[in-house]
Amino acid sequence: AEDGIRDYKVTGVQTCALPILNGHGSNGPLIDLVARKTTLATDSLCFACSYPSFLWEKFEEVRESEVAAHADEFETSLYLHLAGDRVQMDKAEKGDDRMGRYVSSDSTSSFIRFNDYWGRWTQLGVHVDPTVATAEKGRIIFEAAVEGLVDATDELRDWPIEKRADMHEHPVQKHIRW
Repeated sequence: AEDGIRDYKVTGVQTCALPILNGHGSNGPLIDLVARKTTLATDSLCFACSYPSFLWEKFEEVRESEVAAHADEFETSLYLHLAGDRVQMDKAEKGDDRMGRYVSSDSTSSFIRFNDYWGRWTQLGVHVDPTVATAEKGRIIFEAAVEGLVDATDELRDWPIEKRADMHEHPVQKHIRW
């Protein structure tokens, strides 16, 4: 994060709305941190988002499995659409996902996030069921993601970058390493 922020500052750009797109679920907290640190260290705004945020509504219309996690119906469908010749569906098997009330083994819970070592609960590397994946489902979710990202980019382009106002009563401890 520090190198990226330093490189960004070197470009000479004074202010901009910078989106950071996350393409892997467990990287979400890291992307959030990079966006926050960039906003604090520069005069710019930095937005963090994950592409699946833009497609869940459309995926719900075609979804057959109960959980969306890893190497499942969602990811396999997307891969079938983008590079179907690389997917070996003859090897696809339904896997397990350990689910509790608040915790999921693949951090899909909206309550508690954690990332366990997969070898504790699966030997396949699969959550739930990739066998119900199709290229058509992948096309639907891909198009929804692209449409959402384009719409979000349009909104970010027009987002105002207001002058900052320091709301602190005491000096800010800017040089604390975190």
